[in-house]
Amino acid sequence: MTKTNVLIVEDEIIVAKNIEAMLKVLDYDVAGVCISGEQAIKVVAKKKT
Repeated sequence: MTKTNVLIVEDEIIVAKNIEAMLKVLDYDVAGVCISGEQAIKVVAKKKT
Protein backbone atom coordinates (compact mmCIF):
# COMPACT_ATOMS: atom_id res chain seq x y z
CA MET A 1 0.00 0.00 0.00
CA THR A 2 1.25 3.50 -0.87
CA LYS A 3 1.83 5.96 1.95
CA THR A 4 -0.13 9.18 1.92
CA ASN A 5 1.92 12.36 1.49
CA VAL A 6 1.03 15.27 3.75
CA LEU A 7 2.19 18.87 3.43
CA ILE A 8 2.03 20.67 6.76
CA VAL A 9 1.11 24.36 6.68
CA GLU A 10 1.73 25.92 10.08
CA ASP A 11 3.41 29.17 11.09
CA GLU A 12 4.45 27.96 14.55
CA ILE A 13 7.53 25.78 14.03
CA ILE A 14 7.13 23.90 17.34
CA VAL A 15 3.55 22.99 16.45
CA ALA A 16 4.60 21.99 12.93
CA LYS A 17 7.36 19.71 14.25
CA ASN A 18 4.90 18.12 16.69
CA ILE A 19 2.40 17.47 13.89
CA GLU A 20 5.19 16.06 11.72
CA ALA A 21 6.28 13.66 14.48
CA MET A 22 2.71 12.48 15.05
CA LEU A 23 2.13 11.90 11.34
CA LYS A 24 5.33 9.89 11.02
CA VAL A 25 4.26 7.68 13.94
CA LEU A 26 0.98 7.11 12.08
CA ASP A 27 3.04 6.04 9.03
CA TYR A 28 2.39 9.06 6.80
CA ASP A 29 5.06 10.61 4.57
CA VAL A 30 5.57 14.29 5.32
CA ALA A 31 6.22 16.10 2.05
CA GLY A 32 7.34 19.24 3.84
CA VAL A 33 6.52 22.03 6.23
CA CYS A 34 5.42 25.47 5.04
CA ILE A 35 4.77 28.57 7.09
CA SER A 36 2.16 30.12 4.79
CA GLY A 37 -0.47 29.18 2.27
CA GLU A 38 1.44 31.05 -0.43
CA GLN A 39 4.56 28.99 0.24
CA ALA A 40 2.50 25.78 0.25
CA ILE A 41 1.06 26.56 -3.19
CA LYS A 42 4.57 27.09 -4.56
CA VAL A 43 5.80 23.80 -3.07
CA VAL A 44 2.84 21.85 -4.47
CA ALA A 45 3.29 23.46 -7.91
CA LYS A 46 6.95 22.38 -7.96
CA LYS A 47 6.08 18.82 -6.93
CA LYS A 48 3.46 18.55 -9.68
CA THR A 49 5.94 19.36 -12.46
